[in-house]
Amino acid sequence: MKISQMFHNRDSDECRVRYTKIIINAKVNQGRWSTEEVDQLLKYHRIFKNNWAKIAKLLKTRTANQIKDKIRELNKYKTKKGNIKLSSKSLPKEDSTN
Repeated sequence: MKISQMFHNRDSDECRVRYTKIIINAKVNQGRWSTEEVDQLLKYHRIFKNNWAKIAKLLKTRTANQIKDKIRELNKYKTKKGNIKLSSKSLPKEDSTN
């Protein structure tokens, strides 16, 4: 029996992607971003722009999707605060209620 047959809402491709991207890669950090990670992310983003896969290869503990989401979150903050130079020091502390 195929694993995808046990999940009525997923096909075999979805099961494979989920397994290879999440379960196999146990190094992926699902937690909060550290200031060091944000600094590295901003540095790599200035160099590679929106090439999420390339940045993910350099950061190693974050997926391309996590990186894309974090950049979008940082850009929202930057837009809300006006034209500021974005660095981890200019960002608010993350809400501890999440």
